[in-house]
Amino acid sequence: MVFGSVVVLLAVSLPSLLNMPLNDADYAAVPYTKNGPVYIAHEIIVGTDGRPRKCTIVRTSGVANIDALTSASFMKRAKYKPARDDANQPVVGVIRTQSAWSRVGMPSRPPELVDVSLKIKPVAGLNLPTTVGVFLTVDPLGQIVGCNAGPVSKAVMLHRVACDQAKRLGPLPIIINDDGQPTLYVRSAAVTFATDPGIAASSAP
Repeated sequence: MVFGSVVVLLAVSLPSLLNMPLNDADYAAVPYTKNGPVYIAHEIIVGTDGRPRKCTIVRTSGVANIDALTSASFMKRAKYKPARDDANQPVVGVIRTQSAWSRVGMPSRPPELVDVSLKIKPVAGLNLPTTVGVFLTVDPLGQIVGCNAGPVSKAVMLHRVACDQAKRLGPLPIIINDDGQPTLYVRSAAVTFATDPGIAASSAP
């Protein structure tokens, strides 16, 4: 399916985590004083073999030791199901992960990582704000060549708009594979839609 200059790919998938990289020893190893949860967000490049190649902090926890230990644990222990392209072949994938550290009970949901924020008219039957995830296919030159809907959500009508907006994020960084060559990869993008009170409601965005 094609709209504008972006192809909607139907079989693309991101890497999916198969194990829990952090363990009780990790949590016990880093002393910190906050009782409430602290969150760390990191972006991980995953190879076609499902092993992480690089971990970059994109939102710090505010505690240097937590940032360092979380990244090291993911690099050492994380195992992923590799990303897939539209031909169902394993490709390099980029995934953003959030971890929570908390001394008291289960932590609440961490703040979302958002790439694009939009204000739209109210839509009947759709609760706003809402975030729509899409999967981007990026060529070896960093150009976005494809976009498809991410996890199924109630905001299906917004997926096309989300892809149209997400393609404007390009060009994206070039990733070098294990052979030292620029490579195609798949990554996620998140587009948040919020209500613009100055626009009258309708049945479609």
